Amino acid sequence: MPWQLVFDLVGMVVATMLTILSFNSMRVLKATGIKRSIMKPVLICGHMFIVGCVLSVVHDFMHLPILEILHHLSWTLALTVLTYGIYMYMKILSTA
Repeated sequence: MPWQLVFDLVGMVVATMLTILSFNSMRVLKATGIKRSIMKPVLICGHMFIVGCVLSVVHDFMHLPILEILHHLSWTLALTVLTYGIYMYMKILSTA
């Protein structure tokens, strides 16, 4: 099994755990009445990392250059959403 595939699969597992944990945290926060939190950007980020990992695994087998571009684009967008979410959460905390 090539190392690239192993790392892609490990990344997929970690991204899935991130998605599940952030979804469960959002449910708990909603039950307690907290409406704004960092969990929504983290959930979106987790989904985008999963998409990026799936594209990378498919690229390992099909070797289409567009899949690698989409993989990197997905991860870049995920990090952008996460950065924006952290920035907005910091603004919320600084005004509170």
